[in-house]
Amino acid sequence: PDFDEAIRLNPGYLHAFNQRGVAYFKKGRYDRAIRDYDEAIRLNPKLPHAFNIRGFAYYNNGQYDRAIQDFDEAIRLDPWEPYAFQSRGRAYFYSNRFSNARADFYKAMELNPWDAYTVLWLYLAQARDGKEGRGELEKNLARLDLQDWPRPIFSLYLGKTTPEAVLAAARDADQKKEREKQCQAYLFLGQYALVQENRIEAVR
Repeated sequence: PDFDEAIRLNPGYLHAFNQRGVAYFKKGRYDRAIRDYDEAIRLNPKLPHAFNIRGFAYYNNGQYDRAIQDFDEAIRLDPWEPYAFQSRGRAYFYSNRFSNARADFYKAMELNPWDAYTVLWLYLAQARDGKEGRGELEKNLARLDLQDWPRPIFSLYLGKTTPEAVLAAARDADQKKEREKQCQAYLFLGQYALVQENRIEAVR
């Protein structure tokens, strides 16, 4: 309501559209977030953040081509932002354009070598593209020197642990952290099953 009132009082208040868009995004109301970012971009078409968030809203709606267009523009405006490359890579991944996804994950990893999730997505794009990536994954794991989560997911992909062990490792005394870890565990277990060409297990 406060953002609504701010916009009513000043219809050109860019910050209010940005922040209301973020609020809608966090509530999962992606169509409303898109509309607010449409207006933010109309007011200032040179904000890479606005294209990133709108792109991710399209991504969460399953509109991958529209998401890619926004990530393209975000990257044009700020070619040093690893988040935009990782996000576009995931949109390509879910569009089954695995070679494009690999290129974006490599670029994201170049810009931010310490993001473990970019490394995981790169391996998955390689595996789904029919490439052998375990050696590179193991090398990247050694460079990251992970002591905790999401190390068990790396171990699974390297054939050193089981899905049951990954789910056990996702337990946490902090309930919010446990939900986040479990969500990631099931996501990456599903992707692992797809790599194994076990679609029934992936769906489960």
